[in-house]
Amino acid sequence: MCSIIGLKGNIKIETLRKMMKTTQHRGPDASGIYLTNNKESLLKTNSQNLVNLKNQTYNIGLGQNLLSIFPSVKNPEDAIKINTQPIKKDNLTLIFNGEIYNYPEIIKKIGNEEKTRSDSHLLLDLIINKKNTSGNLKTAIIETLKIIDGDYSFAITDDTNLILARDPVGVKPLYYGTKLEEKIMGFASERKALWAAGITSINTLKPGCILYNDEIIEVNDLFKTITSNEASYEDYMNQLTNTLYESVYKRVMNLSEVGLIFSGGVDSAFLAYILKKISLKTGLKVTLYTVGNIGSKDLEYSKKLASTLDLTLKIQLIRPQEVENSIGDVIKSIESTNPMKLGVGMTIFFASYMIKQDKIKVALSGQGADELFAGYNRYMKHIKKQDYQGLNNELTNDIENIYNVNLERDDAACMANGVELRVPYLDYELIKLAMTIPSKYKIFDSEDKLKKHILREAAEKYGVPKEYAQRPKKAAQYGSGIDKILKKQTSKKVDFDKILNDFKNELIN
Repeated sequence: MCSIIGLKGNIKIETLRKMMKTTQHRGPDASGIYLTNNKESLLKTNSQNLVNLKNQTYNIGLGQNLLSIFPSVKNPEDAIKINTQPIKKDNLTLIFNGEIYNYPEIIKKIGNEEKTRSDSHLLLDLIINKKNTSGNLKTAIIETLKIIDGDYSFAITDDTNLILARDPVGVKPLYYGTKLEEKIMGFASERKALWAAGITSINTLKPGCILYNDEIIEVNDLFKTITSNEASYEDYMNQLTNTLYESVYKRVMNLSEVGLIFSGGVDSAFLAYILKKISLKTGLKVTLYTVGNIGSKDLEYSKKLASTLDLTLKIQLIRPQEVENSIGDVIKSIESTNPMKLGVGMTIFFASYMIKQDKIKVALSGQGADELFAGYNRYMKHIKKQDYQGLNNELTNDIENIYNVNLERDDAACMANGVELRVPYLDYELIKLAMTIPSKYKIFDSEDKLKKHILREAAEKYGVPKEYAQRPKKAAQYGSGIDKILKKQTSKKVDFDKILNDFKNELIN
């Protein structure tokens, strides 16, 4: 949805503006800043009248670049006006990145439908409401986070305290660090914004946590809320299908069009069938986007399934030259030279570029299905030992760490093109359900080479043809053919580490 950045300490507006410039790709529609010191507070949008503030110092500064996704407003300019941040009410100022999916339910409960105009306004109203009740900002934020269902990161200040928060799965990124010699603390949606502020020692705020000044507080731990749920295999399969449908629906219910990053494997095929059903009910326009080299399996399967579903498919053919030309942009976007992250990140980067060209602002992907339903080959070691508890422990660990292994990379690769990525498999309710499904239903035995058994059978029962539901797992970088190009050709010509280090040093200096 956007980028958020901020500083606390003895700060200059130019540093804040430099940070915002480095992440403008995340929010090209509008921008705003908030500055406060002991003498005054200033809220400015779209960089209005900032030249005369250049030599002043402030103790807190917040900034936001907006990607406006607000289809319920007919006039795009009105949508941008409603969504532009920071927003201030009473003595609190908020910047927010994300979506609150239970927005309609909360609005009904608080009876504020006409006054609350967006997710960010709803969040601020909730916090104020809880603060008025408890008299304590920290308590108000903790209570609010237990109410909202969404993917988000945000920062809020009362001009003295600065509080950061992140959703329980870590779908939306949030980094923070300190420039010790100048006693400046900063935060941002991407590391590069902190590099631009001269902050090189950077931490990731863990999912489900808030950072209240210097204190980290765990608020939402998904795995502490999971309770045993004994059910039959058939019941679990039906619950899985219903919960996944609801997860997809709430992520597209206010959209007129959406893109699906599509490989033709079971994870994205299941989503495609659900989206097709939703489109027949609501008129949602669904377009599939596939990345692959000539002759790749992803292209073959995607073309056939798109034709079966009568959905538009857009294809980006990958050749060595395209990979070589784009590798620098991808490295700078995902801020990593890890070969695995580069392969997947480039696939998502190319797909989201096509989505951007079609002027679509929201994409879905099948991220998380392998970690929830045991899709990786490495899980088989537990089955060979008949150690289902060991498998369950590894799945839990993988979901707990998916934010820094996959989600931050995927978010950065999509947002480099101004496209917001939503991940239905990582819905809170679906995670909690999946973690109660016995591991033996995910991988039956050592002969179950396909894995993800219950997900595959649920997809087939929903209507996904058997050849797609039972298609063997092929990671994005392999199915698209990008991994082979990176290893055989591009890595020999391009110094990945030098690209990243030069970029980082350029921002720091």
